[in-house]
Amino acid sequence: MLISHPDVEEVNDLITQTYEEPENPAEHRAHIVNPPKNLHIWQEGMTAKEMVDIARNAGYELTALCGYTWVPKFNPENLDACGVCIEIAGQLMREMGE
Repeated sequence: MLISHPDVEEVNDLITQTYEEPENPAEHRAHIVNPPKNLHIWQEGMTAKEMVDIARNAGYELTALCGYTWVPKFNPENLDACGVCIEIAGQLMREMGE
């Protein structure tokens, strides 16, 4: 899932809201990367998959929309999605009219 690059303050304000903890541990979920929190990797036009691939190959840490930080090691296609990331992404898309 790719989200256009929203205003950094808008995303940070939304992320600082309190969300319920997921039932399963975060490391066993596929997360949606948060471009403003990953500027050490992100470049204009880069997809989320490209960011994860670069982080996995270089050992860089990523930050998800839900705030979870990790160095990717597993194929996210084999994991269930993080409900908190999905909730935040949906909220961002609604606010941006998408």
